[in-house]
Parts: sequence; C-alpha cells; structure tokens
Amino acid sequence: MKSDMAIINSGVRGSGISRYSADLSNILHARLYSIIYDKHNTWYPGYKIKSSIPKIKGNYLLNIKFQDILYKRRIKDIAGKYFVHYSSQEIKPFTNVGNSVTVHDTLGLKGGNKIIKNNLNKYKKFENVLTVSDHVKEELYNMGFNRVKVIHPGIRNFYPRENRRDLRKKLNLPQDKFLLLNVSNTRPRKNLTFLKKFYENLNNDYKLITVGNDIGKNLSFNHINDKILNDIYNACDALIYPSTDEGFGYPMAEAFKTGLPVLASNIDTFQEIGSDAAFLADLDTEDFLHGLKCISQNKEYYSEKALERSKLFDWDLYKNNVENYFASIT
Repeated sequence: MKSDMAIINSGVRGSGISRYSADLSNILHARLYSIIYDKHNTWYPGYKIKSSIPKIKGNYLLNIKFQDILYKRRIKDIAGKYFVHYSSQEIKPFTNVGNSVTVHDTLGLKGGNKIIKNNLNKYKKFENVLTVSDHVKEELYNMGFNRVKVIHPGIRNFYPRENRRDLRKKLNLPQDKFLLLNVSNTRPRKNLTFLKKFYENLNNDYKLITVGNDIGKNLSFNHINDKILNDIYNACDALIYPSTDEGFGYPMAEAFKTGLPVLASNIDTFQEIGSDAAFLADLDTEDFLHGLKCISQNKEYYSEKALERSKLFDWDLYKNNVENYFASIT
C-alpha cells in the first residue's frame, strides 16, 4: 500500500473514530495525524498536529470549528505531500480533489450542527466516500451523495476467555450478581437517562458495570486498554446498549467477538449489525425487562449467536476489503 498517504483523525482516546483511524493507519501503513486535544494522552493515535496557536484544551467542538485557523500551517504541509483520508465527517476538508472520507453517521444534522452540515455538503463533491453501515449509506444517498462504499469495521483484540470467576476477582467485581455492562460515552444519544431508569427497576441480583461513563450506583471503569476491556466483556453476563441512534456501534461488535449476549435498542443500525444475534427491544422499560429475562434464561443460545455473528467483523476480512478499496482509488 502507498506510503504517501495520511489519515486525519478527530477522535479522542477510546472513541470509535479514534479506533477506526488507528486501524486504517495500521492496515494502509499510512501516517496518522490527530487534530483534537486529548488530556488523557498516554495513548493517542498518530502525530499530534501542532497548531499555530495553543489548542483550546478540553473543548472538542471549538477545536473542530476553528480547525483551519488552529492548524493552518501544518494542514497546508500535509495537503501538499499526501493523499489525504479524512477519518470522520467532523473534520473540515482542506483539499478538494484526490482524497477520500469516511462518514460514520449523519447524527450532527439531526441535532442542527451547522459544522457537520457544512462539512457534509463539501464531502458530497468527493468521489471516494466510505461509510460503516448500509443504514448510513442510505441516509447519505437521501442527502444527495452519489458514490458511497460500505465496509463494516473489523474487530481485533477481543476474544472469549474462560474462568469468569477469576476475571471477576481480578477486576474486583461481585461474584454473585448478574453483571450488566454498558460501554459508551455520555453523549445524549447513548441514552444514559433511560439506562439509569431501567437499572433502578432491577433488584439486587443485578449489578451495572460501565465503561466510559458513570450514572451512579454502578461500578465504572475509565481510560482502560483493550486487554482490560476484553477481560471486562468476558467477566460480565450481558451488554446493555440502549442508544437512540448510531452509525455503527463498536461495543456490540466487540461483545459479539467475546460471545457476550447483547440487549440493545431496536434501531435501524442495530438491526443491521446485530440481526437476530442480539435481543433488540423497544425503548421501553418493560420491553427491556422482557429482553433481559430472555437473555438471562437463554445465555448459551445468545452467546452462540453472538460468536456466529462476529464473523461479519473478522479482522482479516476487513483488512482485505480496506486494502482493495484504497488500491482502487490511490
């Protein structure tokens, strides 16, 4: 694969976009540049693009909005040297021809985000547009995009482990509870308000474990690596994923890779990614309670379905698809 290629990342540590960007860079042997300040930068994908003025620490949206001012000098240098792939629609394109983009979702439009709207209008002119699900592809076509290629992300570093009791001991998790896991950030579409309400309806036989957020009365983990996250998936009994909208949904695919049963909201993306391997429930407490009962009574069935579905996110398949796609456009 060509070495004169640059991946531009806008995702902070632990985000799906950050993971996606690093994976593309690894597969394509491309230089990876990151334009977002991340205070938890012990692990940070790629070269941090130095801005002409200090970055606005901790303010994600302002760094995106003033990207062309903050990084003008370095961006000009990158655009002059490399074929550029923008790893997210959140990045304002600084070149017009000979480049490509991955549009992960159109969620910003639904929230009235003018930055995303302007970016997507620019990306409509690109001939090389990738996305991560058929659901997003359909939305892009409805917006006027002409050529969009779907490549479902591949998942690596996640796999089944035995000795759940030992894992719980290692992670200081209770041995005598049904452990429900949620992996997400705190954005409104992750629906943590619903999750909190749902959890309050459960008895003491259940315990909620969260990664990336804390809703109270739960056990939480933050800023962890994949090895620990894989242990957490394997230590728990089910993933609960009540998002109102997603472009893809890495936690669902990661859970499948470990054989962890999944209880998720019945949205278009999860119908595509999960199919019948996950229990998809309407965003109603009673329906989620019914789903939890079904999973708890049929854990082996849902575990087997998860592992079978995980083949869709095989790393070698993903690597081959990515290599073939970029070989055809560069």
